[in-house]
Amino acid sequence: MTEGEKLFRVKFRLPIDHSFDGSPEKKHHHVIEIAIEFVCPEDTELFSSVKGAEQSAKEVLDIYRNKFLNEFEEFGNNTTIENVGEVLFKKLYPLFKEKHRDIIRFEISETPLRVYAIVTETE
Repeated sequence: MTEGEKLFRVKFRLPIDHSFDGSPEKKHHHVIEIAIEFVCPEDTELFSSVKGAEQSAKEVLDIYRNKFLNEFEEFGNNTTIENVGEVLFKKLYPLFKEKHRDIIRFEISETPLRVYAIVTETE
């Protein structure tokens, strides 16, 4: 982060179903929490920037809301919290970057005691 940039953190709760072996008979439910920390340049209109970031993230995440993640090709039948985090981060990062927002930390958790984080470096 450079001087003058503003740091924001937005959170989402995403109800999903998955099974470790891909079997619909063994699916179970989670409400995962996703937190995205991003910076905005000093000259950005902050309210609209944060609102836009929330909307972009919501559009990506809503695809998976209340769905069986094993049915989505992008997860490769690996629906561990780590893989789900990697897939979602790879979808969200370019959307944020496109709008001049740098994600500096992405967290995903299925419980408050188990959090997977991806941290990026900003110039």
